[in-house]
Formats: sequence, C-alpha cells, structure tokens
Amino acid sequence: MLKQQLASSNEVVVDAQLLPQLRSCARGLEHFDWKAVDSLSDDAAVLGGCLQQSPLAVVIDGRVPAGGPALDTLHCNVQAQDVFVVVDELCGDTADNLSKHGCDPITFEEIQSGRLALGVKQRLGRRLALTQAQLRTDEGRYMGATHPDVAHLTGSQPFAAQLLSPEVPADSEASKAANTPYKLPSANDSAESPRDRKESAAVVLNRIAVEMINRVELPALLQHIADNAGNLTSADYAYVALVHESGDYLETIAANRNFYNLKSVRHRPGEGIGGQVWLTGRTVCEPDYQYYRHRLPGLTTARQACSVPLMLGDRVIGVIGILYENYDQRIEDQVDVLEMFAPLASVAIDNASLHESNRLELARTEAISKISRAIYGSASFDSIIDGICTTLIESFDAGKAHLYRLEEDGTYLPLAAWQKVSGRIQRARQAGSELVAMSIARWCIENQQSVFIKRGVDDPRESAEVHQIRARWRLGSTICLPLVHEDRSWGILFAHRSMDRSDFTEGELKQFELIGGQISMALLRRELMEKVEHQAFHDRLTGLNNRWRFESLLVESAQQSAQSDGFFAVLSIDLNRFKVINDSYGHHVGDQVLQRVSRVLQEEVEATDVLARMDGDEFSVIANDYRSRDEIIYLAQRINDCLSRTLDLGELRVNLSVSIGICFYPQDADSADEILNYADFAMDHAKQTASVSISVFNRTLLVDHQNRSQRELDLQNALVAGEFELHYQPKVNCRSGFVDGVEALLRWNHPQLGYVPPAEFIPMAERCGLIEKIGRWVINQACVECAQLQQSHSALRVAINISARQFNVDDFVPNLFATLKKNKLSPRCLELEVTESVVMYDVGKVVEKLTQLRAGGITVAIDDFGTGYSSLQYLAELPLDVLKIDKSFIDRLDDRWESQSLVKTILMMSRELDLKTVAEGVESESQQIKLRQLGCDYIQGYYYSRPVPADELAVVIESINRQYQPRRIA
Repeated sequence: MLKQQLASSNEVVVDAQLLPQLRSCARGLEHFDWKAVDSLSDDAAVLGGCLQQSPLAVVIDGRVPAGGPALDTLHCNVQAQDVFVVVDELCGDTADNLSKHGCDPITFEEIQSGRLALGVKQRLGRRLALTQAQLRTDEGRYMGATHPDVAHLTGSQPFAAQLLSPEVPADSEASKAANTPYKLPSANDSAESPRDRKESAAVVLNRIAVEMINRVELPALLQHIADNAGNLTSADYAYVALVHESGDYLETIAANRNFYNLKSVRHRPGEGIGGQVWLTGRTVCEPDYQYYRHRLPGLTTARQACSVPLMLGDRVIGVIGILYENYDQRIEDQVDVLEMFAPLASVAIDNASLHESNRLELARTEAISKISRAIYGSASFDSIIDGICTTLIESFDAGKAHLYRLEEDGTYLPLAAWQKVSGRIQRARQAGSELVAMSIARWCIENQQSVFIKRGVDDPRESAEVHQIRARWRLGSTICLPLVHEDRSWGILFAHRSMDRSDFTEGELKQFELIGGQISMALLRRELMEKVEHQAFHDRLTGLNNRWRFESLLVESAQQSAQSDGFFAVLSIDLNRFKVINDSYGHHVGDQVLQRVSRVLQEEVEATDVLARMDGDEFSVIANDYRSRDEIIYLAQRINDCLSRTLDLGELRVNLSVSIGICFYPQDADSADEILNYADFAMDHAKQTASVSISVFNRTLLVDHQNRSQRELDLQNALVAGEFELHYQPKVNCRSGFVDGVEALLRWNHPQLGYVPPAEFIPMAERCGLIEKIGRWVINQACVECAQLQQSHSALRVAINISARQFNVDDFVPNLFATLKKNKLSPRCLELEVTESVVMYDVGKVVEKLTQLRAGGITVAIDDFGTGYSSLQYLAELPLDVLKIDKSFIDRLDDRWESQSLVKTILMMSRELDLKTVAEGVESESQQIKLRQLGCDYIQGYYYSRPVPADELAVVIESINRQYQPRRIA
C-alpha cells in the first residue's frame, strides 16, 4: 500500500490542453511526472480513474463553463484532493465559485512566478510527513526499505523549486525533536547488522527530510544540514559548501565545528575534494587524505575525507563533506548514508532557495510599490530619485545606482548617485558627462532600449576607457535604462553589481524598466506640479505674477516694512479705453497689447519691485527700496510716458494711455488690503478726471468711494423698493404748435437724498450690470402710462431712451413687441431713441434689429447727434426716422450767421435723408424762433416745460396747446 502511494507521489495530473503552456512557463516543476487527461471530455470516468491513482496534484482549465464535467467530477471524486484551476484573472466571483468546489484558482502569471511549484511541493511535504508517521507506527513491515526505496521516497530526481509543509509550532514535541540532531548507530556496534543499520538510516532520514521541509531560512537550513551530516556519520567535522551565484567558486557556508576556519573557504572547480566533486558530479571518498593530491593547504590534521554532491537535476549546486582526524572509523561505511542524505538536503536547499527567491521577488514588488507611493507622497523630485536609487541597491543587490539627465546640448547632468560600502548605503561620486557619453548610455538613449551587460564582458558599444574603469572599479553586471517621457529620452539610469555577484536577469531588467517608467512618472509629476504652481502664481498671457501671488507678496512687504520702520508704495495701472481696442480689433490684438505693455513695465520697474497683472487691463506694482515719495512718483511718470503713446503691432497702430493710482504704506494705509484698495481708488480718480493721468491717494478719495459704494448698494435696492419714476417732457410740433409727443425720462427718487441726477446713476447702473433690468422696467412702465394717456391724447407718441447693452440683447425686439401687445398699445405710439454707442458692437445686427422695429411700426430716432465720431456714416447706414440735435448745438445759437450755419446744415442734411428733426434743450424765446425759421420739425426743452410726472402731464400738454394755438393757426 505504502509503495503504491510512494509510486504516485511524484505525479501531477494536467488538463491536456494546458500541458504545452505549463511545460513552457511553469517554474520549478521540471522534475515532476506529468500525466495529461482530457478534462473537457463528456466521459468524466477518464478523469475519475486518474484521480483514484492519488496524484500529487491536479491542474485543470478553469476557463470551461461553470459546472462543466471537470468540476463536477472533481467535486464528486476528490473533495479532499489538491486541485489547481487555471483562470484568466482572479476576481471575487471566480474565487468564490471555485472555493465551493474546494479548488485553488491560479493564473498563468502565478504559475510562471513559481506559485504552482510551491503549492505542489507543499502537498509533497505533507505527504512525506504522513509517510513518516506511518513508518513510526508500523511494527517493522517497512523497516526493511532498501536504499533505493528511501531515495525514491525523498526524490532521486531533485526538485528545482520550493518544498513546503505545514509549519510546526515552536513549543511542540515535533519541534523539539526537529532541533535534536539524529545519530545513527556506529558501524562497530555489534548489536546492529548492516541491514538493520540501513533500515534505521531510512527511518532517521525520513524524519530529517520532514524537519528540513520546515526550514525555509537558508543559513539556518545549511547549518542544520551540517550538524545532521556530522551526527549521522559521527564525523569530527562536517560542512556544506555551495556554488557561488557567480558560478566562479565553491564557498563553505556552514560547518558543525569551527575547524581551520572552514567557513568562507573558497575553491574553484577541481581544487580540494569539494572542487573535484563539483567538477565530476560524483562522490569522492579519501580514506587517506594526507596523500590526496588535490588536498587544500591548511587541512593538516585531516586523515579521512569524503564529499558528496548536492544535485538539482544534472547540475551540482554544492557539496556535503565530512572529515576525520583519525582512522578509528572507516569513512567508506558513511558513503551510503551521505548519498541518501544528500538528495534530501538538495531538495530542502532548493526549497529554501525558492522561498528566498519568492521573498526577494515580493520585496522587489513591494519596492516598486514603495517607489510608486513615494512619487505621489513626496513633492520633491530629488527625494524621489534618491529613494529610487537606494531602493535599487537594497532590493536588487546592486552595488551602485546612479541617474543622469540628458541636457539639450547632449551633456549628462548628474542627478543622484548611491552605493553600498561595507553594508551601508551612502552617496557616491558620479562619473563625468564625457565618460557617460562613452558608455552604453549613448546607445540606449538613441535606441530607447534597455540593456544589461554581463560581468567580465567588454561591450563593443562602450569605449576602451570605459572598459578600463569598469575593471578598475570591479564592476560586474550592469543595467542601463533609458528614461523616456513623451517619446523623448530625457535621462539614463545605471545599476551595477560587483564583479563577485551574479549577472542581472531578464526578469530583473523588466522590473527595472517598470521602475524607469515610475521615474519618468515622477518627472512628469514634477513638471505638472511646476506647471500648476506657475499657473497658480502667474498670469497665463503675460507670464507676470497674478493677483493671488501679488497679494501674498504684498502682505510680506507690509510685514517687513512694519518691522524695519520703512515704507513702500503700490501703483495701480489701468489702460484707458482698452475695451474699445478689444471690440474694434478683436481680442487677439488686445492680447498683443497686454503682452507689449507687460514688457514695457518690466523694463521700467526695478528688480526689487513686484509687477503683476491683476485682471483684464489692470496692472499693479509694489515699489520697494525707494528713498522718497518723489522717486516713486517719478517711477509712475516714467510708466505713464512709456505707455501714453502709439504702439506698432505690425500693420496696426494702436493709441494707448493709462491711469495710475499711488498709495503709500504706512502713511495712507494700515494693512495690505487697504493699500491695494486705496491705490485702486486713486486710479479710478485719475481715470474719471480727464486732465489727470496720475493720482496720489488722499482721504477725500476714500469718502467719495464710500459714498459711491453706498450709492451702488442703494441703486440695487431701488427697483425692488419702487424708487424709480418716469417723468415726461413734451415735444412741440413747430408747424402746428401742438404737443405731438413726449420723451420718457428716468428719475431716481432716493429716500434720503431726493432726486439723484441721471448723469450720476445711469453710468453707475451700467457698471453694476443693472442697466438691462432697469431698461426693461422703463419700457414696461412707459407703455402702461402711455396707454393711460392715450385715452385723452390719442395721437401722442412716447419716446424712450435705449442703452446699448439693452438693445444688443438677442431677444430685445420680440420682448418689446410682447410688451406693447400686453398693454394693448399700438407700435406707432412708441419711439425708440438710440445713440451711436449702440452700433459699437455689430453694425449688421443693429441694422437688422432697427429694420424689424420700423417694419413693426415703431419710430426710430438717433439721439445726441453730433457728439460722436462718425455721425454722418451712421446716418447713411442706419434705418432711422428722426434725428435729435444735441443741446450743445442749440446753446450756441445767436444772431451771428456762423453760429447758425452748423444747425442749418444739420437740418438741410436731415431733409435730404428724409429725417424729422428734434431740437433738444431749447430754453429761450430766441432759440425757438431761430429753430422755427431754420425749418426744425420739433422743439423740446425747458422753454415749454420741465419733465413732469405722468399724473401732471395732461395738464402741461393742455397748457402748451392753449398757449400756442394762435401761432398754429397763423
């Protein structure tokens, strides 16, 4: 029974369609017996028959539909069997479904990493432990197992992967027994026959095999092997030597006793008895070691020596050796025991090595994850690349790691260099740019490919000088990794191992490439952070400081000034009529103007000054380190002179002027906020005063601003509070003498101040964005009151002033007709007065809207004619009915012919264009007589009546009509 179990202990049942892939990628399973079976067959008996042979493990394809024949058969026949199911990827649903069947899901990536081998050998370890228990409790039926049987039990073909079994508690009896070396009866013991002794060896070796399975720390395992080798053979000295990872020499790692410094002894193939075993792969036993021709110097007291190979497949990984200082025992009698022990030790060493490899793999994966976290957890690029270099040394057994940045001129700028010296990681000196350029770095940069150079190889892509330096520094294997960002090589990363270390592997190179991507990501993050920081603190268009940065530096200047009893000033600079430039030439021209202005300002201010673009066409300067107020005022004058001129923008010439406000700290302000606000107050004052370009803050400006701010707040509440009124001024027909129409004029009746002049609150409403809302109220209220007036004066037409912003709203025309309809008022009763500012936006759209209004019956008049720059042009382009002559022309009317000629010309031109004329601001008898004589159609002004409320208008109209009735008849 036991022999049958042992016969199948090395067998793995595999789904037939998985077998080719497993053979190509499975790591650590090379020495198992594979048995293929078609798990997708409808005949589940095939799989069931294989499972009855008790294989070590079963590997099936989990990509078949859930509940297929494979899983059904497994569930019915081997619920306690060790089954691995290959899946494309692990997810919660997959794991839960397979767990219900008692299966272990695994991906091809995990198989390649060695997890399948670990799991299979873990099963083997448990089976060996069970076998040992059977051997202990059996009354001798299997004590007669021969040497080949034990070899088969422990695996005459050593495994190349990890062998695991359940951990043994440290305080258990099994653990205590495991820490007690076993000792076989001596060959001289008369009570033990050779057969009994071999049977005892089989039992002891099985116990040792199980114990070694639980030792996964390689140094402790090797010491355990050395101790057991000494006890099994009663040798004076026993040692374990392993082939170094470089493959150059055999090194003694563990010994049961300190004998002639056996530990760390190194010898090459053929040197010493161990070197001969390494060279030949066969056991060497020397009963008379004193005369052994390959004896190592120094072992003068050794009389007998034996060494057996530790094998993995056909490869020698090390040796187990024993020495005797006398001839009391025959060393030849120990060969069988050592040769039975060596395969067990080989499996255990391979197990521990694979465990260490997986631990290292996990450590490297964690290192990559650590690097990734560092990239997002550290704002410093320098700390990131330092951490990457030290991680490479710590996790990848590199002796040195250094990183360079490729500059635009082709040179290599050192960024970081670290090395391990005497077990400590410390900063290192970096090679010069010229030497790096002669290394493999140039090829990697040009081809954007990673390479690794094997130790002792002079790569032809490197110069002879580099070869000499590598030899002098004892550099072994090297990885060179180009750092690529947005398809451009921006740097190079080197990692070196010392000459006595093994070469880097392809797998490590791939991990390095992943790290290289992390480094490039760190660079990208730094660039993004710098870009975000620059954008956060600087103006996108001009590159100057923005408002946020300016205000932060202003606070610093105020604090420094307070500590040093110094002073500084803030200059607030605004471009005059910049909106006109944007509207006339387009925003791209406006942007060019702002960029040119910013360059002029940078040339004029001092290096210690702070210059910023605050918003739109507004700039500010913190004037530091000036000795007097006059010097700062002189700076403002220089800026004004430089910017009050014509700018040449290619074929375009733009006229500029500026308004500058100045405020001094601490004379005028007590805080950073105050000085900035007060400088703006001063600038506003300069802007509103035609004769002033530069204004220095004073307290009067503050009071004016406070009053203006309060007035703006009151204005916002005026509409809701019902403080607006409409007053009407009659328009008299010069021919009939009757009132033919009225003009609706907006009045604000402030509860404390009384009537506020329109010239004061209308611009305020435009600045506050209230003009459209107020304009809609005016139209609606005028229509309501006009409808009431129509009851007594049916032919009366009401004129309403329309602001440019109100007129250019898209739905202005339909809303206007809707208001007329709601109030049952004929469009012929309405006259709209527009100014030249209406056509500043888009002449084509204005003409279209005016045409729609006239087609609907509404009269259109142009107001304030003669005060603009292109009045004649607008008269020719716009569809108009009425022209209103501005009061400034009427005021100049007298008996002189020259003063009358301009008004006469306007009247003649209007008749040619078929436009009715209205003279505004008529205040005297002489003015109305001259206008009648010159042929004006309508007169409006104080001469007839002031604007009056709607409830007084009917009386005023009747009075005018009665007063001038005789003239109408004449």
